[in-house]
Amino acid sequence: MDLDQTLQTYDLEIADISVRVKSNQSDDRVQEVARMVNEKVEEGLKRNLPFQKALIFACLHFAEELSEIKEAYSLKLHEIEEKTKMIVDKVEEELVQHTIQVKNL
Repeated sequence: MDLDQTLQTYDLEIADISVRVKSNQSDDRVQEVARMVNEKVEEGLKRNLPFQKALIFACLHFAEELSEIKEAYSLKLHEIEEKTKMIVDKVEEELVQHTIQVKNL
């Protein structure tokens, strides 16, 4: 989220409830998020869940997705850190070897 952008007000409809939100995201992004939330709430309602449970169902769905993304990101970050450490170690080793060779000249 780019905090330098000014907040815009959006009037959305989530599960037949009007909601006014402020966001610095693009109109397309806000509409896409609203569409996704609507879709999940409607999915819960089609399963004959009461409205509040349909909302919780949608929240749990998005929380699970977020958790999976965070875990994948964390694993990837760890992998990158390990590879970076290996590269730095190799470079340092080469520098030491080069320094030894120069001193022996």
